[in-house]
Amino acid sequence: MRHNSIAVITLTFLNFIGRIVSSDTSDNKLRLLNESLFCQTDFCGLDSCNRFGSRCSQDNKCSCFSGWVTSPTSKKLCCYKQYIQTTAFLYELFLGFGAGHFYCERNLNAGFKLAFLIATISAIMIMSFIKSNLSLKDQSTDKVDFAQRILLILFIIFWVSWQIGDAIMFGTNQHKDGNNIQLEAW
Repeated sequence: MRHNSIAVITLTFLNFIGRIVSSDTSDNKLRLLNESLFCQTDFCGLDSCNRFGSRCSQDNKCSCFSGWVTSPTSKKLCCYKQYIQTTAFLYELFLGFGAGHFYCERNLNAGFKLAFLIATISAIMIMSFIKSNLSLKDQSTDKVDFAQRILLILFIIFWVSWQIGDAIMFGTNQHKDGNNIQLEAW
């Protein structure tokens, strides 16, 4: 009986720590700490229900709380804290360089978006440098100016299309996080 009391006190303490950890930030280190603290307890018996991300019913079955799901890579139930759709949507909509993808750990997509932005800005700056170093009487400046304008127009069309597409995808919750888990819907 005394052994069970210690287990309950320990689980209650870990539950309290987990609430502090999970409400502070969605940083991956804290997410892993949270999983290691709570996903290894056998609170609901054979179902291995996570005390923090779920509740046990009368028949010892786990019922996940909102924002918690069972990870396909984990044997424990309700151990994965989902990323929030609203946060990803707002990051992507207002920051525009792949911040929503970075937030959801979709680093490849975010890297492509950021690299495209940097490459385009670099190309425009190089063309401006070339144009400023050519003599004003040279007809080459007109060609560089024309190429720069075309590049800028193509960049704006592509960038706006990409931003609208990502905003729609995050807004309709079509993007999953980097672990292929659905985002917590708004």
